[in-house]
Amino acid sequence: MSKQDEILGKHPADHPYLGVWLNYEDKEGTNTSCIRALTERTIFNQQIIDWFANKLLEYHYSSREISSVKRKLEKLGYPQFAVYYEQSRRTPRDTNVQKGNATEVLMTEYALAAIRKADLIYCHRFRYNPNVDQSMKGDDMLLVDFSNGNEPVFYLGEAKFRKQTDTQVLLEVSRSLNKGKMPLSLTFLRDHFELIDDEKYEMLDDCMTQTLSNYDIRYVGFILSDMKAIQKVEKSWECDNPRHIMLVLSMDKHEEFIAESFEKAEDILRQGKTV
Repeated sequence: MSKQDEILGKHPADHPYLGVWLNYEDKEGTNTSCIRALTERTIFNQQIIDWFANKLLEYHYSSREISSVKRKLEKLGYPQFAVYYEQSRRTPRDTNVQKGNATEVLMTEYALAAIRKADLIYCHRFRYNPNVDQSMKGDDMLLVDFSNGNEPVFYLGEAKFRKQTDTQVLLEVSRSLNKGKMPLSLTFLRDHFELIDDEKYEMLDDCMTQTLSNYDIRYVGFILSDMKAIQKVEKSWECDNPRHIMLVLSMDKHEEFIAESFEKAEDILRQGKTV
């Protein structure tokens, strides 16, 4: 088993979208480096855009909000629906926020597919962003696995989009994954379940009875960038945390991918065609 498989899980080659879309290569690990390089088998197609656009909606809108949009679409004519849609919008229009949010969603979807656990606890935090056109504070990803009962595993993620990868972004991600970093959003995650799932609330609440550093915490870095990203990461990446994995997705048209995905997401929602 590779170090990458041990920390996160095998590349999800059987995933109906990620497995079809992405190739991977696990680089030989060192004491300060555990890298999984991701590349496109072929440039993303409409099927991938449609899948990811629906994921963007899932992460930004609750099912009740989506149902409300559909009902208002059926009930109101334009321009009334346009006014309602704009005032209830959850997806960002700011391109930098779009890039950040989309990269977090892609990291989380990849991690979920690689971990392959049906009972992972997490929440879609963008649904609670009070200003949709500003980046949301907190952990980019926090997944908790209780499959081992009283010995939960935490997956803490840091995601970055860059037009081009440089040493500064590598330093930023490395600092976020250092072995002294603890989850900041555990209380937020616990409180999310306060009114909807008593069992999950209590499980997360019990985690606070001892110091978080006593738990098994896996650290996931994710950089979405250009075709030269992996070479730059291989050359310069270092992290003092033995429980980290660095995921690098190199794409030829990474900015276009995000822009088209958000455009498709809004189109799907405005037409009431979410799946």
